[in-house]
Amino acid sequence: MPTKTTKQNLYLIPGFGETTRKKAYREITDFSQKNNFKVIAVNPDWENSTASDWIKFFLDKVSKNQPSNKDSIVVGFSFGAYIAAIASEKIKFKKIILASLSPYFKKDLKYLPTIAHKILGKKRIDDFKKYDFPKKTTAPVLFLVGDKDMPLVIKSIHQSYKKWQGIKKIIVIKNAEHDLNNKLYLDSIKENLKSSSLIRSSFVEYFCVSKNNKV
Repeated sequence: MPTKTTKQNLYLIPGFGETTRKKAYREITDFSQKNNFKVIAVNPDWENSTASDWIKFFLDKVSKNQPSNKDSIVVGFSFGAYIAAIASEKIKFKKIILASLSPYFKKDLKYLPTIAHKILGKKRIDDFKKYDFPKKTTAPVLFLVGDKDMPLVIKSIHQSYKKWQGIKKIIVIKNAEHDLNNKLYLDSIKENLKSSSLIRSSFVEYFCVSKNNKV
């Protein structure tokens, strides 16, 4: 957590079709501001755009807000986490929190249900083919997922956790679906934002929420 005399940038990226004006993101914003973070809302134009557009939007916002990002933190949910993960190959962040990371990397596409293709459209699906899960990112990362999230999301997050090259931790939250409004989900994010440490131990999986699960 930043000191009273300094403020860390905290980039907050919502899920597909959402904005940081929604209740859960406002709660994270309010909490972070009270703990001396400078919250930078990242709200891509989701309509008629692709992952490439979303990623560029985020990278441009980072470039405008801070020349050096070694002390910045990123919190992304769902497609927001997807954007943060890919951007981390180009920018070194102090800590990354990937909540319910969307399974739309190249390796995942063959497993997507038909409904996902209908909702997202061919243009977006074709664009996803450009992106593999990051292979060289070394920033400390916290993966969060609910134990009642979609099976493909849970499977993909565990695979991503194993592939991450840097310090890492995973927390599986009891009774949480693909929904940031879950209280335990929000509490876990807050606890980890309060922590001044980057990681408590690496290569350890946690399957419940507790006050000691801090990255």
